[in-house]
Amino acid sequence: MKRSLTADWEEGYQNRMNALSNDAVHKVKVQIFNRGEKEQMGEMPVSKTAAKREARICEILECAEKHFSIKGFHGAGISGIAADCGISVGHLYHYFGSKDELIQAVVKLEMGRQEESIAAFEDLSPENLRIEMAELTTTIFSNDKEPFRTVLNFEILAEAQRNPDVAAIMQHHDAQMRRRFMSILRRAGIDDPETRTELIFTIFSGLSARALRHPEQERATLLEVIQDVILKILGDKPVTSDAACD
Repeated sequence: MKRSLTADWEEGYQNRMNALSNDAVHKVKVQIFNRGEKEQMGEMPVSKTAAKREARICEILECAEKHFSIKGFHGAGISGIAADCGISVGHLYHYFGSKDELIQAVVKLEMGRQEESIAAFEDLSPENLRIEMAELTTTIFSNDKEPFRTVLNFEILAEAQRNPDVAAIMQHHDAQMRRRFMSILRRAGIDDPETRTELIFTIFSGLSARALRHPEQERATLLEVIQDVILKILGDKPVTSDAACD
């Protein structure tokens, strides 16, 4: 018996997020290890010293995410983050050269989590993409774990307005997400994937913002309408497997 997309998504979502979090933390940690070196980011040799350093970086990032989510990037202080980690401010700066550097590392983690949300769409069949994508979209946004509805995401959006480095990180990850999503549409034989991707992403980000502005909204009713909108954006006619192969 075929399982529903809703059941598959709910079962796999947390596993994806946990795996992404671990992978994203690792990538950021490796970048910190390689800071100032010319070689490209790669796997670091494992040693007791390296493992201890990685564990400390991970702890700092976790504390920073918590403080930035509660107090904001400018309200949270390095001293509070360091104290929460049980280290001195000077010790924290041994791993992150400045508060801005720490903010950028946290932004990369959050953007990485958002990008991983595309993986759920990459698992859809090209032949039934329209129906399955509309269903999956409503499933994601009826769940309290929707990827763009986090305190940290809204904090990043605000910071990107005044911090060009944060804006560059956000725009880089958005471009990667759009490329992946457009590839999904191309595989299904859907034309003008650039415009359709931009429209769908606008719905994704707008839903999260509207939930904050209007928390009493009838989300279930809204999602029923949005499902029809997604179908319209993707085209009125189902794409056949022959079209997907052209």
